[in-house]
Amino acid sequence: MGRRYIDLVGQRFGKLIVKELIGHTKNRGVIWKCKCDCGNEVDVVAALLTGNRKKSCGCDTKELIRQSRIKSNRYDLSGDYGIGYTSKGEEFYFDLEDYELIKDYCWRMHNGYLDAKVRDGSDKRILMHCLIMGHKYVDHIGGNKNDNRKSNLRIPADNYGFQSYNNMNKRLQSNNTSGYPGVYYCKDRNNWRAVIGINNKRINLGLFNTLEEAVKARKEAEEKYFGEYSYSNSQIAYQELVSN
Repeated sequence: MGRRYIDLVGQRFGKLIVKELIGHTKNRGVIWKCKCDCGNEVDVVAALLTGNRKKSCGCDTKELIRQSRIKSNRYDLSGDYGIGYTSKGEEFYFDLEDYELIKDYCWRMHNGYLDAKVRDGSDKRILMHCLIMGHKYVDHIGGNKNDNRKSNLRIPADNYGFQSYNNMNKRLQSNNTSGYPGVYYCKDRNNWRAVIGINNKRINLGLFNTLEEAVKARKEAEEKYFGEYSYSNSQIAYQELVSN
């Protein structure tokens, strides 16, 4: 005479759905093959299911352990805007209203930007300024990538492509000796050259006898092609932001 048992096929217990009977234990317990919501399959004794002692394949415990190992940031919310600190003590800024949006990530400075690992078990990462603005392409007005207040962020027009606008407010490179973006001295010609980049193309604005003439040509080109997104206008806008 066969062993009697309650058919559990199709029933759900936590994250587990019973798929089929696969056998019995030595103590006459019934063993069911179950599929977890995460996709894994696991064999479970019926008593553990019906006794509410087995609710997943074990992924819940693994996730709790993973989450406990994730570092978090320190925050100061006492001012007019929020200040966060990376694990290395680097400061970053955000609007207080965006705290709930960013607080569950562990932000770090990486390649000049604040990014964090998405907490879904994958290796995907997210950029803070993109998360805040809800857009893939976001520009820091003053070039300060630690400052992710919305007043310092904008979604550029697409006239000349995002990278062209983004390059407008980059901080001066360490090897820049003129003090102005897109202006450098040509030793072999004993004069100054001005250039500007648009859609990954470099436009030569000419050679000039004086630094002032080269800077003037560069600024005129910025106004012509980029208007409010020009380096000068971006710096003015950011100075107004930080002074308020």
